[in-house]
Amino acid sequence: MSAEAIVSQEQRVAWIEELRRTPERIAALAARCPVRDVARKPASEAFSVREIVHHLRDIEIEGHGARLVRLLSETDPDLPGVEGDRLARERCYNDRPHEAALEEFRRSRLGSVARLEGLRPDEWARSGMLAGIGPVSVERLVEIWSGHDREHLEEMSRLVEPGTALL
Repeated sequence: MSAEAIVSQEQRVAWIEELRRTPERIAALAARCPVRDVARKPASEAFSVREIVHHLRDIEIEGHGARLVRLLSETDPDLPGVEGDRLARERCYNDRPHEAALEEFRRSRLGSVARLEGLRPDEWARSGMLAGIGPVSVERLVEIWSGHDREHLEEMSRLVEPGTALL
């Protein structure tokens, strides 16, 4: 399955730049969070700063990054969803230091960004079926991916600096 490009090259570049910057932005926010607050959850169903870091790492590696590889290497792949809340509970994110997860996130993201920067124009239209979403092209995946980053950057900003908006 292939779809026509629906956004400009400038928008693609902007999304890639957002993806490139997220690990450093997350690291800066985590560094500003007092140690006593890093595992604090604002509500039982919300993530703490530590959980956001682990979540972004796991979604990068098992979610968006893996989906990108499959979209580029397979024909019409069925792409599974990733249940971030379930992973947080099962993997006990809040009980584990987040520094290594942040480094793994950074390394994996650099690889994803390099892969995106090397795409040919026709590769942006490669597509598959994403569970819970439906048909998704590489272009749409990158849009979802950058939006996911923005949501968690804003969430983390509110945790670290209550009453302020990051974006």
